Amino acid sequence: MVIIGSPRENGISAEVLKTLDKEGIWVYRINIKPCIGCNYCKENKKCFIEDDMIEIYKKIERAKVLAIITPIYFMGMPSPLKALIDRLQVYYNNPLIGEKKGFVLMIGERKNTFFEEYYKKIWEYTLKNIGVNNISFFLLGNIKEKKDLECYYNIIDDVKKKIEGLL
Repeated sequence: MVIIGSPRENGISAEVLKTLDKEGIWVYRINIKPCIGCNYCKENKKCFIEDDMIEIYKKIERAKVLAIITPIYFMGMPSPLKALIDRLQVYYNNPLIGEKKGFVLMIGERKNTFFEEYYKKIWEYTLKNIGVNNISFFLLGNIKEKKDLECYYNIIDDVKKKIEGLL
């Protein structure tokens, strides 16, 4: 399962996805309403909101591997991806037990190394509740155009091989 945080279907995240040779779930194409913090999921082990997250929950539960490819927007992630993350509150209250593997590729126009530990922690805390015990995090910085990815193709190819080896 690959989740794409970018709105640009022909952009840099799309190029990374193409290199991985996988299908992606584009968060800008789907309807995800925000979490309202009502704690319904704590008592009922599911969210009461009926939108595209219902299918996302099913895919997460079936997935052996979860990859996230996202641009960095003002020190964070795009808001539709954040809405999806917030809706994972279901699993914070009812963690999945599993041996899923996770790959996170964050793409920025700058190096963003100052925030790297912050990004790693966010994804570690987010993904552990959905059964991801082994997370590989990659910060791809100084990427303004597709051609700037050239120096990262060895990393992307390595991620592709690891994903294929787990499926």
